[in-house]
Amino acid sequence: MMKFGRIAAAVLVCGLYSLPAWAERLPDGGLTAKAVADVLLSKGFTAQVGTDDHHDPMVSSAAAGAKFTIFFFNCDHAPRCGAIQFFAGYQHKGVSFEKINRWNQDNRFGRADLSRDRSPNVEMDVYVDKGFTTESLEGYLDLW
Repeated sequence: MMKFGRIAAAVLVCGLYSLPAWAERLPDGGLTAKAVADVLLSKGFTAQVGTDDHHDPMVSSAAAGAKFTIFFFNCDHAPRCGAIQFFAGYQHKGVSFEKINRWNQDNRFGRADLSRDRSPNVEMDVYVDKGFTTESLEGYLDLW
């Protein structure tokens, strides 16, 4: 009987160590630029916090040599914002509407559009106001 108890204890301890780390639930009201930058940095991205033309927070970063920005919305002049948008703009002028439409059809998350000079932009909006976690943000980074 004692041998069974030791085996059960070992299985329990091993099981506890194999559980994933708990995601940090973020306060309702959205994300701060610092929280986003901290998650980016923890995943090996660069992160530079700044403000956009509307004085809302933004975080600039890069992945695989491509720069992108995370813009913040629904801030109401507070540090915590209820929505974020991943944005990347590219300097490949003259991309066809057909190519952009095909990209939008083939990619469920995010959307692409063309600027005036027909350079492509890619965007992904995320609602982060209530019940959002650091693990959720990491999942969106993986999608991005």
